Amino acid sequence: MYRIIVVSDTHRHIEHIVRVLDNIREFDMLLFLGDVTADARCLEKLYSDKEFYAVRGNNDLPSPDMPLEQVFEKEGITFFMAHGHGYGVKSGIERIFYKGKEEGADVILFGHTHIPLCITEEETLILNPGGYNSLERSIGIVEIENGKAKGCLYPC
Repeated sequence: MYRIIVVSDTHRHIEHIVRVLDNIREFDMLLFLGDVTADARCLEKLYSDKEFYAVRGNNDLPSPDMPLEQVFEKEGITFFMAHGHGYGVKSGIERIFYKGKEEGADVILFGHTHIPLCITEEETLILNPGGYNSLERSIGIVEIENGKAKGCLYPC
């Protein structure tokens, strides 16, 4: 099994995330969905033995090494990740869903709302890990096994 941790909207509260990740221990990849890029850089250094991808959010300055969105493949599963502000996710997930489908994504990941979400729509996993500075503190976990991706939310 290949395990991916998904984090978003930490807003300079990574000390709690680090504790949670140290408790989980076994994971292969860490994804950061924006807000705040300084947190992403810290997490990337702390977990340098893990594969790492990040996108920037609406509270982040432009950076050539941190795009607004990314598409990548892992274990035969295509991922689309974006912070979500550019797709109006606070009003609904339709736009980011159709963008992900356009990119051929099996998994669509976004943040911005600080509201955790983990659903499957048209055989596509859609996950928002929530925000760590919100009332519902959580991270997302995506596990890939036998060519299938499943997701869950992990309370912090």
